[in-house]
Amino acid sequence: MASNTLEEIWNSAPDGRLSAQDQMKAWALREVLKARGEAVKHAAIARLLRTGGSSSTNRAPPTGQAVGQLFSKMDADANWYPG
Repeated sequence: MASNTLEEIWNSAPDGRLSAQDQMKAWALREVLKARGEAVKHAAIARLLRTGGSSSTNRAPPTGQAVGQLFSKMDADANWYPG
């Protein structure tokens, strides 16, 4: 059985998916922008994130649409909490 550290679990994600760390980064950026009264631009947040993958050179940013879908899922889940 493979033993993964918490750091490895926190930073890993299947190809094309966001790691838990990048999901929290997106959420935190959105919350800061909202608190400051600034527009939340999904494409701008997406540029700061990277999808998972087996190759570190293959980690592309998600689309702004994908970030919007992530926020929609977070907002629709009454039990979702960052941590």
